[in-house]
Amino acid sequence: MMKAATLLCGAAMIASAQVKEFVSIDMPTPSCHASTIVELSSGDLLASWFGGTKEGAPDVAIWISRRTPNGWSTPREAAREPKVATYNPVLFHSADGLLWLYYKLGNSPSSWSAARGIQSR
Repeated sequence: MMKAATLLCGAAMIASAQVKEFVSIDMPTPSCHASTIVELSSGDLLASWFGGTKEGAPDVAIWISRRTPNGWSTPREAAREPKVATYNPVLFHSADGLLWLYYKLGNSPSSWSAARGIQSR
């Protein structure tokens, strides 16, 4: 019984630490999805997603926003490929502390290529 109570108490603490909020009320694109988020060494959060006029349109780019104690920054482009849509960003830290952004680009899933960007420590 003690293990169950400890587990429930732990789950309640985690749930109470979660916050629901929008990165931006006024998104810079009419369509966006496939978000990813990572905690930075400072404790800030960095979110990324793809957005544009519609999925697959050549104006679809990878966007990012950073959450500091003051709130979310204005979304800005992190990656754009000329005349081709980008998709499915993934943010992660490698073991050496570098922050990576991987994403896909192309006109259709059968012809997608991968790309990556790096942020120094």
